[in-house]
This record gives sequence, structure tokens and C-alpha cells, in this order.
Amino acid sequence: MTNQKKKSTVKKKMGRPRLGRHLAKAITIRIPGELIGKLDAWGKTNKVADRSQIIRILVERGLKA
Repeated sequence: MTNQKKKSTVKKKMGRPRLGRHLAKAITIRIPGELIGKLDAWGKTNKVADRSQIIRILVERGLKA
């Protein structure tokens, strides 16, 4: 056998890249359909398409009040 250097490769993991535990945590909540409709309407009015972002904005505003 010849003396060849072994290549070590790091396999990329499938899916979204991790944000790190200290940056963000995922939570699961149940929201009634009527409230989801209100969230989506608010997002459309305020030009925010991502439902998660809508919830973050409104939670931050509520905490400041």
C-alpha cells in the first residue's frame, strides 16, 4: 500500500442552518383560526408576509406597552 494522506471530509447536514441556542429558540403554540385570520390581515396591512415575523413584531410591541 502507498502512503497517501487520508482526506477528512465533513458532511453537510440537511435542512436549515442552526441559529445557535443562544440566538433563538423555537416554540410551538396553538392559535385559533379566527386569530390566525386577524394576524394574517394585520400582516397584509403592514406588508409583513411571514407569520412568524408578524407574531414577533406584535409580541415585542405588546411587551413595550
